[in-house]
Amino acid sequence: MTINVSVFEAEATISELFQQVRRGEEVIILENGYELARVIPSKQPKAPRIAGIDEGKIIFAPDFEEPLPEEMLRAFEGLDAE
Repeated sequence: MTINVSVFEAEATISELFQQVRRGEEVIILENGYELARVIPSKQPKAPRIAGIDEGKIIFAPDFEEPLPEEMLRAFEGLDAE
């Protein structure tokens, strides 16, 4: 459900409006009859994130931080066709 309120109504009832947003409703704040802002519920992650859960799944090559070979750099820059 969408709720339309004027700027003045929003200022006077901001706590109540946020409660409605928490329940999944969208609030549109109007100024002189035109949409000024929308307040919508943010998307919450489905499951809590756990630090380190993927530890050991990604392995970097020993030369990961070394400069790229010249021919590869030229290819990235589009210079290999010369």
